[in-house]
This record gives sequence, structure tokens and C-alpha cells, in this order.
Amino acid sequence: MCLIVKTNDSSSVKENLIKSAYENNSDGFGIMYLKKDRVVTQKIVPKSSKDIVQLFDQYKEMKIPMGLHWRFTTTGSSNKGNCHPFSVLNTETHGRDVFLMHNGAKLPTPMIDKDKSDTHQYVKYVLRPMLSNNPDLLYNADWQEMIADSIGSDKLLFLDSKTKKFTIINEDEGELLENDMWLSNTYSLSRGVGMDYDPVTDTLSNNIMPYGNSSIWNPSGTSDMLHDLVYATQDEIYDSVSELEQLKFNSKGGNK
Repeated sequence: MCLIVKTNDSSSVKENLIKSAYENNSDGFGIMYLKKDRVVTQKIVPKSSKDIVQLFDQYKEMKIPMGLHWRFTTTGSSNKGNCHPFSVLNTETHGRDVFLMHNGAKLPTPMIDKDKSDTHQYVKYVLRPMLSNNPDLLYNADWQEMIADSIGSDKLLFLDSKTKKFTIINEDEGELLENDMWLSNTYSLSRGVGMDYDPVTDTLSNNIMPYGNSSIWNPSGTSDMLHDLVYATQDEIYDSVSELEQLKFNSKGGNK
């Protein structure tokens, strides 16, 4: 699973956080923020944490609210098209931009299009049909509760150009730091498959744990395994997905 960071001040995102987030979630990086009446986004498939640091340096001193996303592939191909954020609505068609970032095991959506991620399919087949005719559902408490109930402990971060607001579904499932930075989780920064990061002290530590023979990882079986996981309890999901991620990390060659 991935990591979302929502910050009210882009300059508060530390380089150590960027490095640890990449080492544990290296399949893609994206940002979203507001500029005038549009949502601006940029996505890359980084080869190293330096790629992200260099990209983010362009935005850091803007000192504006921003969403950041590091991807760990569980469904779909690892490419720029599957990186977050995803466009839910756009100004040309719907009169406003709404973009989405997701963190979680697997969204409740049909997987129809080849090589696409569950987030891509959830936007295409679930969110966009619901919000196209009534974008303000995004702020309806009953709608938010329905979405939260359907996605379990997954987290969603929306950015709307019309209201100029970020909206978080299942915000309480993440962690709010003292500087008002919100993390969708902390386990992806300290799970022993990359440099651990302590967001309180802004320090890195090398706590990489060996996990047997990486040859037992079977990428072709990932989707089926995750499909079975969604029927388990939430604790079982997180334990199992964490195990899958660690195996997958080893199959990529370990710490990069």
C-alpha cells in the first residue's frame, strides 16, 4: 500500500521523509495543489529518491497546501498512468477540477481495464458516475459516510478547484502531526523494508529486516491474493498486505 501526505505548507515536507517514503514506496510519485481556479498535478516514476527531491524542490518554497503521494504497486502496471493523483472531474467537462489520491489495500471496484490500478478503476466506474451530475455530493455527510463504509480503513484525499478545499475520507485512520501535516499511515515509513523515518524527530534509521528468499514472490498472483484479502478482517488485511509488500520489495532487489 501507498503513502499520502497532506500538508498546509509545502516547505514543511522534509527531505528525510521523502527519502524514506520513496524507499518503501518506489513505484510512483505525484503531487496536487491549487493554482488560481485549477488543480495542478505532476506525476513521475522515479528511479531514485533524488528524482523526487529535485522535482519537489520546484514547489517546496511555494509554501502552499499540497497533496503528495508515493505509490507501492499492488494492482495494475507500474507506470505514470497509474500514479496518483487521478482526475475525477475536469473543468472543461464538469465545470471544476476534482482530483483524488488513495491509500489502502484494494478499493471496491470492478477490475475491467487491463493493466489499470484499482484506484483508476474506482474513479472510472464508481466515483465519476456518481459525482459527474452532482459534484457537491463530495461534501454531503451521508455520501461521505457511505464511501467510508464501503472502503473500510482505506483513505481518500480529494482536491476540488471550485471550493478550493481538500477533503479526506477516513481522516481518523491516518495520523495528524503537530505541524498540521496529515499522513495516511506511518507503517509505510517504518516497516523494515527501507530506511525507517521518525516524523517527530525527522530522523532516519536503517532497520531493514531480511525476509527469506525473494523467489517465492509471484507477481502474477498478486491480484488474486489481494482479491481474497478484501473478504478478511481489517487486521488480517493489513498483516497480509504488509507481508506481500515486503516480499515484493525484496523481489525488486531490496533497498535502493
